[in-house]
Amino acid sequence: MEHEIFKKLEGIEKAILSQKDVLTFEEVCSYTGLSRSYLYKLTCTNKIPHSKPFGKMLYFDRREINNWLLQNPTTIDETELQEILGLSEKHIVKPTTETKNERRYVYGLAGIRRLFNVSHVTAQKYKDTIIADACFQQGRKIVVDVDKAMELFQKQSKKGGTI
Repeated sequence: MEHEIFKKLEGIEKAILSQKDVLTFEEVCSYTGLSRSYLYKLTCTNKIPHSKPFGKMLYFDRREINNWLLQNPTTIDETELQEILGLSEKHIVKPTTETKNERRYVYGLAGIRRLFNVSHVTAQKYKDTIIADACFQQGRKIVVDVDKAMELFQKQSKKGGTI
């Protein structure tokens, strides 16, 4: 019983935290998952946006933290993708001259979460069901063809199906 109450309290705390625009040091640690010592190091070296209005307490703008977290996105080209997936020449489909559009990819469950704006659990379900044909996985590495995933998702939505 106490465990359930504690879990519900944590959920409420996280919901409140996601609504605040200005976060404290502890809240940023919780929000980002960064350790206190690493966040302190980032603030000391001015590598993370923050404010110190009274000279001691640190405050953070949630939007700036989100932008900081999403800086330096990684990209991957077709050759790297083939190496990751271990594809040989016989597995590679050469684009025709008619196909001028570059393929777009997202990586991992985090990429699926961002693509469909869903939770981690729902992203896992999508990967295993609806968009399975758009996903390539080798070990823990997951690569998703965005266009194919969206096409599969729209087909499923038109059918009126759910997961």
